Amino acid sequence: MEKRKATRALMPLTIVLSALVLISCASAPPPIIVKSEGPYAIGDRGPAGGWIIYDKGDDSQGWRYLEAAPEDQTPASWRHQGLVKWGCHGTSIPEARRAAVGAGMKNTKAILKECDEPDTAARKCAEYRGGGKSDWFLPSLDELNLIYTHLFKQGLGGLRLGEYWSSSETGNGRYAWNINFSNGKQLYCNKYPAYRVRAVRAFMEKK
Repeated sequence: MEKRKATRALMPLTIVLSALVLISCASAPPPIIVKSEGPYAIGDRGPAGGWIIYDKGDDSQGWRYLEAAPEDQTPASWRHQGLVKWGCHGTSIPEARRAAVGAGMKNTKAILKECDEPDTAARKCAEYRGGGKSDWFLPSLDELNLIYTHLFKQGLGGLRLGEYWSSSETGNGRYAWNINFSNGKQLYCNKYPAYRVRAVRAFMEKK
């Protein structure tokens, strides 16, 4: 009789432990495989630990791949604490009006040259040192759209809802482009709202 009671008492504990083991196994994240050498496919982890979002197909102009950083350069805040403005509202930067893929680096250099404000979107990206690299920049509008399409919509990269800045200024120089990751809309606005940023870098394939 006592033996039966002990067995019955142990059964719930055994069930709980078994369930915990199953949950632990089911929720274990897949291993992160960072490829130090190419070729790379969209969605691969790049040499700096980020995510490959573009393959140009050749090393023309000194780069082939675009790699988005593995994390935002702004904190995971829901109330805009620590988020950053585009910067230098009222200042026109004609050399930062490119929107195409491959233009983010040029836009960022132009912004840094003409806007000396601290803690701006471009400066946050340029000062980022993820993966030991120092060539990060604020993506152009089309590059930011690649992040939205290939990472956010696929549930990759730890991106969040809300607006992310691009490095692309509008044609009249008064506004800058952003993408609202809550709905994918491309919008332009004044340069002083505080939004999120995700840096990008361009690199060649190792030979």
